[in-house]
Amino acid sequence: MDAKADRKQKVMIVHNPHFEPVELSEANLNQFIKALKSFVRFNQCRDITFVKTNNQDYLEVIQRSFIA
Repeated sequence: MDAKADRKQKVMIVHNPHFEPVELSEANLNQFIKALKSFVRFNQCRDITFVKTNNQDYLEVIQRSFIA
């Protein structure tokens, strides 16, 4: 993935998170989400935007975790 922090708008923009063609367990996906949330906080952002991905199912799970 290519991530850019728009500090002025306080938004993390994630371009093309690419997932290898293997099945990720729920635990693996949750670890990725936890790390991504930490990365967003570290960069002093309040929101996150995804531009595109090769796995829409995983992206939907990730996006829902940021809404809750």
